[in-house]
Amino acid sequence: MSLFVTLSRTPMRRTLVAAATMGGYALLAAVLFRQGMLLPSVPAAGLVFSLLGLGAALLAAAVLADLNLSERWGIQSHAVTTLLVVWGLLAAVMTAFFVPWPLQALLLLASLLGLCGAALHYRRQIIYRMALLVWLASGALWLTGWYLAPAALPHEAALILALFTVSLAATVVVAGEVASLRTALSRRTRDLEEAMEMLSEAAMRDELTGLYNRRQLMEQLKRHKALADRGSLTFSLCFLDLDHFKDVNDRFGHSCGDDVLKAFAEVAMRVIREEDFAARFGGEEFVLVLVNASPQVALSVAERLRRQTQMLLVHPSAPDYMITVSAGIAEYTAPESLDALLARADMAMYEAKQAGRNQVRLAQSSVAVRATPASNGAEPGGG
Repeated sequence: MSLFVTLSRTPMRRTLVAAATMGGYALLAAVLFRQGMLLPSVPAAGLVFSLLGLGAALLAAAVLADLNLSERWGIQSHAVTTLLVVWGLLAAVMTAFFVPWPLQALLLLASLLGLCGAALHYRRQIIYRMALLVWLASGALWLTGWYLAPAALPHEAALILALFTVSLAATVVVAGEVASLRTALSRRTRDLEEAMEMLSEAAMRDELTGLYNRRQLMEQLKRHKALADRGSLTFSLCFLDLDHFKDVNDRFGHSCGDDVLKAFAEVAMRVIREEDFAARFGGEEFVLVLVNASPQVALSVAERLRRQTQMLLVHPSAPDYMITVSAGIAEYTAPESLDALLARADMAMYEAKQAGRNQVRLAQSSVAVRATPASNGAEPGGG
């Protein structure tokens, strides 16, 4: 079992499996010739050598496929695998008609089991085609042997062919059902994975605006802090609060307020870069995280967002009504905590509120804040 697991994990597993199969068939052929176990039929030796030659060619194709070189020769990787399976089925069935009964039964049984195994990897239609090919090959061999050397065929050859046909038909039914179940299971697994991905995405997003929610914001900030502490990047944080947002809800209704939040989120996503991200911190508060952006660059982004926010149409009945935003910017300085970073940005935003709103303020550095802690305990936001 451990050997099988090892083979299944190696990059050359298709080549190894093909080589093992070819080696097994070559060994079987050598034993058959050495012991004189092949029935005295004209095409027997030629058939075995032809199967060995075809197997060697498929082995070479498997090597090319596993080395990702098959495409250069116009060989599809999945086609190589399918041909190897078909070769194994045909080799078992065709050789079975030229060996004595006990070995013949084993080879025919091996082909039926191989067909069932193929059902674990192929669709029902492909299984049907494989079974038809196997049956046509066995029928053609029996007719060829009967035509070329009828005396060499055992008397029960026709009975064996009939029994194999019935067994093959039963195997096809079972293998077809297995293939259908596998396909249905694969489809359901894929649907489940998509549903789980959607749930995971929904758990990270704010339902109204589609931005990251507060929980995901903190997760992202933890990752960025870890990278910044190792010197891999820097980042600035912009804390945003829509001014007098309560007035929008009171005057135009909560539905209008929701539309304003969504419109502001869209503007925020337009002004940041792909490597940056935006989050809804709560209510009318938002946070932008700008990667490898100095406070001056962050100030430029926040100013652009502030100007575009003023241009938003709040309600058709009041085209002159203007919504504004106040912002505070803080650059992360190792090794301060995320709470301290958010507090500095929030304090700068509060200063913008105190100065008349619709403004952007830069926070003091974390060193300055530790040296001169703030004496007031004002809460963030403030309308």
